[in-house]
Amino acid sequence: MIKRFPLLSRLCLLIIIPAVTALALIYHSMLSSLPSPRTTLAWPGNDPGNVTILRDEHGVPHIQGDSDLAVFYAMGYAQAQDRLWQLTLQQRIAQGRLSEVFGRGLIKQDAWFRTLGLYRTATKDLLALSDSARASLQAYSDGVNAWVAGHPTLPPEFIALGIQPLPWTPVDSLAWIKVFALNLSGNLDDEMQRYIASAYFTKEQIAFLYKGHDAERADISEAQKSARMQALAAVLEGQRLVKADLNLGGKWLGSNAWVASGRLSREGRATLANDPHLGLSIPSWWYPATLEGKHLRSTGMSLVGLPAVVLGLNDDIAWGATSMTADVQDLYFETLDAGRPGHYLYNGKWEPLEVRSEEIKVKADFPSFLRTELKPVQLQIRSTLHGPIVTDTEPALDATGALRWVALEVTDTTYEALLNLNYARNWQEFKSALALFVSPALNFLYADVQGNIGYMGAGRIPIRKQGQGALPVPGMNDQYAWQGYIPFDKMPQRYNPPEGYLVSANDDITGPDYPYFISDSWAPPGRAQRIRQLLAQSIERTGEVDFNAHQQIQHDVLSLPATRMMGALGLLAGRTPRQEQALERLRHWDGSMSMDSVPATIFNVWMRHLVDQVFAAKAAVPFNQRGHIANIEAMFANTTTDQLYAALTEADSPWCRPGEKPMPCATALYAALDKTLDELEKLKGTDMQAWRWGDVQSAFYEHNPFSFIKPFNTFFERKVGTPGSTDTVNVAYSRFSHSEGYLKHTGAGFRQIIQMGQGTNVYSYMNSTGQSGNVMSAHYADMLIPFEQGQYYRMTLKSTGIEKDSSGSTPHHDAHQ
Repeated sequence: MIKRFPLLSRLCLLIIIPAVTALALIYHSMLSSLPSPRTTLAWPGNDPGNVTILRDEHGVPHIQGDSDLAVFYAMGYAQAQDRLWQLTLQQRIAQGRLSEVFGRGLIKQDAWFRTLGLYRTATKDLLALSDSARASLQAYSDGVNAWVAGHPTLPPEFIALGIQPLPWTPVDSLAWIKVFALNLSGNLDDEMQRYIASAYFTKEQIAFLYKGHDAERADISEAQKSARMQALAAVLEGQRLVKADLNLGGKWLGSNAWVASGRLSREGRATLANDPHLGLSIPSWWYPATLEGKHLRSTGMSLVGLPAVVLGLNDDIAWGATSMTADVQDLYFETLDAGRPGHYLYNGKWEPLEVRSEEIKVKADFPSFLRTELKPVQLQIRSTLHGPIVTDTEPALDATGALRWVALEVTDTTYEALLNLNYARNWQEFKSALALFVSPALNFLYADVQGNIGYMGAGRIPIRKQGQGALPVPGMNDQYAWQGYIPFDKMPQRYNPPEGYLVSANDDITGPDYPYFISDSWAPPGRAQRIRQLLAQSIERTGEVDFNAHQQIQHDVLSLPATRMMGALGLLAGRTPRQEQALERLRHWDGSMSMDSVPATIFNVWMRHLVDQVFAAKAAVPFNQRGHIANIEAMFANTTTDQLYAALTEADSPWCRPGEKPMPCATALYAALDKTLDELEKLKGTDMQAWRWGDVQSAFYEHNPFSFIKPFNTFFERKVGTPGSTDTVNVAYSRFSHSEGYLKHTGAGFRQIIQMGQGTNVYSYMNSTGQSGNVMSAHYADMLIPFEQGQYYRMTLKSTGIEKDSSGSTPHHDAHQ
């Protein structure tokens, strides 16, 4: 062969065979970065002993140690085994050090996190924790660093980018809690969008959208208004970059949770169900584990970067949570001294600005070894008594905005609260733990082995001297100052209600007599109403809510707002044959956003275009301010079906012409329907039968950074057809992509159903992607399809080995094999 094909033979000998051999060696080497099924560690602490990490068939660790600190050490070790790249990315996000790895494209993102000062504040938070809480964080950090020190082969991301992990510290864990809190604190964006929108809509339209909050605006000159709008538009653009590039923030981040008391179960078990909603990513934000030490005995979901269970159960109680969507951020426009830079006005005195300088190191563009090294970016960060000035990207004198946010207060003991939940044994100890909770504000649901259930709001929520924080306010005096926080014993709470269940789906949890302001940004009530409806139906039908009923509720995709909207639109007649064909499908639709539903596709796309026709198209933006259109479109992208329904049906709606035939906003309805049909024909062809919702909408599990780098995205990211909409219990918030249809970026990150009772407690769960963040692992995405199909895995708190599920359909795994 060598004589017949000399060139081919030399190519094989000199290039192809060595390359294949090198790739095989690299592949084998990277496999060595994966954990073994069983790892025994020697805990190096003051009370030395062994700790074992035993992984089940899904890669989930079951950690048993001679002491609690040893278990926390092993938790750090296990998370480093599975999620080291995720830990490194989180660490660099919170510290504002992404540019060191990814280059100049992330300077603005780094500048934002440096401006907020999350890491600096977390350093102070560490001092507010108890000795035992600090010791748990240190043990966890030591575990992370021990794995790195003992394993020279790192996951593929480190090899591809040519970097090494930074040492993990307790402050990194606390800083990530603040990033998590920032993820669930969106009212800064709301304030800025409302301020810009107020310039382009009538008072009646603003009152419809924002309940008359325009009254909080101070009288200012047109020049001041223009400067402020420019500054806020620049901040919003920066926020969009942060959210898009780092998959943080966004509307509809919330969750579902409910509890049913023991009297609603045949076995007398109280049951808790929970499915938090965040930005979708691979790997998931969440990390399932079982922890068993000398005093510790808990199972559930931890956030990557934390040693304790965040949402789960111990031997005595179970707990879950949803976002309270509380208003915990305010933007203050400061008055600076034009004649004496560096001072701002407050209560008649010129106070000095706090100023600090930071340096952002920036990696040269690819290939960096051929480029000139870039000089570090110098950043000057100014702060007032309200907080950091976040508008310095647009340093207009009359547009200096400072952010006050609960999570930047220096007494944040949120981690201590989370740790204490792992040890709580009853309702009172549960509440005592949550008294230390600061940010983000959450609704906590509770169940215990006696069959009791409860709800407790937790987190610091400011009491304002004036106003409700809906718009930026003047900061020159204490007119809009915070006057402390809602006392913990005055936070919303319930215990063993007569109906036997409690539901939280980010909806309004305050009654008409509640004396404090929490939010005006509650999620639409549709999800909560549907959960209550299904619970009540199960009780009426069978007298109980069994385990299967809870599973079915978590996967329910019927939209009550959609059915109500179609009740209003049901008599609309098509003006063209294809309009009539589409409307005929909708007339017989039950509101289900199922995978195979064609009407669901037509409805959801129609509503998106209808928002543009009814709301966004009304914005009278001057030609020289066209940049504000993006902010207005972003604001209306979050419009709810309920708001659309009100705009179309309320007699005093400022959006539709009264008397228009066949109904108000008819012109907009038909125009939006035509745009819908054009779009779907382009995506899926003219045969409407091919417009199935699961073929049009996909859950997009983004990998950072390789979703943005071809061809790596093919290997690292995942997409799968998915049901649901913003108003369904199985929630889906998707955005339109011209090439790929509707991509769901926000949804449930995991699901759990917990049954508490005398004897064995049952923990049923499913993570959204897989246990491992290492693409080389079999557990990188092995839960993805089961998650979408509504399957669950079980872990139980006892030590008798693997237990077969009674139905024979769901894998049932022991938590302490």
